[in-house]
Amino acid sequence: MGADRNPAPQIAAEIQRIERAWKEASPADPGLASAASSSQASLKAAEGAAGLRNLLAKLLFGVGGIDPAAYGFAALALAVVAIAASVVPCWRAAATDPARALQAR
Repeated sequence: MGADRNPAPQIAAEIQRIERAWKEASPADPGLASAASSSQASLKAAEGAAGLRNLLAKLLFGVGGIDPAAYGFAALALAVVAIAASVVPCWRAAATDPARALQAR
């Protein structure tokens, strides 16, 4: 019976709670934030991160909120995508003659 329940309302409520915590943690003018308010903002951000962890645990079947393998795979996937996205521009920059590039200006 538990599998038949629709998790959408719970997920929406969790997202709203995270958004409220994020808005409360983000001061309108970061230059005016004092040490006390920045520590309060850090606590609110940690609360939002914990809520996000719980949200991910609800969304991903068979993956806990703290799953080192899942986080490691996600970090590895992001690193591979970042490297792949930078290969072509780096290759072009390395193939360009610096003197000719400066003359083009």
